[in-house]
Amino acid sequence: MNTHMNILRAAPVAVAIGLATAAFWGAPALAQGPNATPPAAAPTPPPPTNDKTLDALQAAYTNAIKAAEFYGKAGKKADDEGFAGAASLLRAAERSETVHASMFAAHITTLKATPTVRKDAGTPEVKTTKENLAAALKLANAARETDLPAGRRAAESEGNRNAGHAFKDAREGVIELARGFKDAGETLDQWKKKRDFFVGRTCGYMVEKLDLQKCPVCGKGRDDFEKVN
Repeated sequence: MNTHMNILRAAPVAVAIGLATAAFWGAPALAQGPNATPPAAAPTPPPPTNDKTLDALQAAYTNAIKAAEFYGKAGKKADDEGFAGAASLLRAAERSETVHASMFAAHITTLKATPTVRKDAGTPEVKTTKENLAAALKLANAARETDLPAGRRAAESEGNRNAGHAFKDAREGVIELARGFKDAGETLDQWKKKRDFFVGRTCGYMVEKLDLQKCPVCGKGRDDFEKVN
């Protein structure tokens, strides 16, 4: 009899404990009921895009191809006019921009696109060597001051660090081209003798004296440089 009464007295306590436990661990479910609508899941963030990066890469690829084309033609004109040193510089610039174009093409391919030269892109008209050097300097300055920095910003805004590095490396190379064009344009009479230049196969960085152990842009050793004259 006593045992039976103890069980009856304990039952409300057990029910109370059970309800309290349920309230602690599953209060929302008990309050809402079995037919309540579950809370909406957090929206899935959209996948990252590379639209701006790809557009900038295609523009940079086009500019590099067109610049190389102009430098090659201007180099031949410099040879014809007896400025062999300026011709050497322009051929080195042609090689440098060809490397830059290859860099951009590789990143375009990584984004599952095809490197394409834009149909509306043109090149400066080939004139005298002095005029050609001025045009070359204008091209290089536009690339280093506007086009390549804008491309880098676009890539970094979309989280594409690798493409961002390509724009940065190309800009470092173009800075050296601009220096060469400016010097040659101002002292053209001193550029009649052929000169040797060295261009990095990996990043297109150009130097006139191979007195370095590794490229300051991409870090490759001096054996990565090829002579152009």
